Order: sequence, then structure tokens, then C-alpha cells
Amino acid sequence: AILAIIAVIAAPSLQNFVLNNRIRSQAAALTSTLAFARKGTITRSTRVVTCPGSASGCNDTQQWESGWVVFVDTNNDAVLDMEEIQLELHVALDGNNTLRGTTDVRDYVSFDYDGRAQQINGDPQSGTFVLCDQRGFGDHALAINVLATGRSRNLTATDSSQSSCTP
Repeated sequence: AILAIIAVIAAPSLQNFVLNNRIRSQAAALTSTLAFARKGTITRSTRVVTCPGSASGCNDTQQWESGWVVFVDTNNDAVLDMEEIQLELHVALDGNNTLRGTTDVRDYVSFDYDGRAQQINGDPQSGTFVLCDQRGFGDHALAINVLATGRSRNLTATDSSQSSCTP
């Protein structure tokens, strides 16, 4: 009976522990990918793109939780072509988590040769990804902010100016 009481008390804490670790590791995976793409841009002195998709290329649904791909974009069209080099492939997120980007980073993220976020219509491509699990938007959701400098940082997604968990 005592063990049953302890199990009932400990189960929610264990579930939150698992959910917190999963969402933090997924945010770290995207942040690491963006840093890898930025470094690849600087090293290769050419454009490197990260986009939602699979080994077959970028998808047009902007569902980053389905996975993403990093590639050298030799023709600057943000589309993975047969002759372009694929650098990294990330599989779909587990736990039915969602990953959405604001307008500037919804379709792809790319960097100029010097590591800064690519210029789009004269403005740097910067924006925020929001990563959510079954607990939804708020204190448990994480934001990955892509800065104009090309660096990214992880934050708690509680700011209403950030995206939400839904498209």
C-alpha cells in the first residue's frame, strides 16, 4: 500500500521529467543544426540552407517537426537539387511535438558567406521557432530565436509576440 501511494505521487513528476528532457533535447538539436549550417556557410564561403524536409528534399508544408535537412545551396534557390551536397538530415521529432517558425524562418533558414542571417528584401532573415509538446504553449514550450547575426538562442516561449504551437 505504501509503495502504491509513493507511485501515485511520483508518476506525474516522472512524466514531467521525461517531457522536459525531450523538449530540451529537441531544441538543442535544432540549435545545433543551425550552428552547423552557419559554420558550414563560413567554412565553404557559400550559402547553406536548413529547411523542413527529408532526404528527398525540402517540403512545402513548413512542418519542421517532420524533420529537416541541411544542404549547400549552390544555385541560391533554397531548394535541394540533385547536384547539391546534403550535409545533415534530422528525422521527425518524437512525442508528437510541434515545431513552428515565424514568417521569416517558416520555409527555410539560410546564412550569408560571413555567417550572418541571409538578407531577404534588404532585411536579415531572423525569426523564432516555437517547440511545443502535449502541454502546449507557455512555460513548458521553448523558443529558438534566430538572430540577424546568424546566432541562435533558446528561450522559454511565453512572449505573445512569438509564434504559437499551431500553424
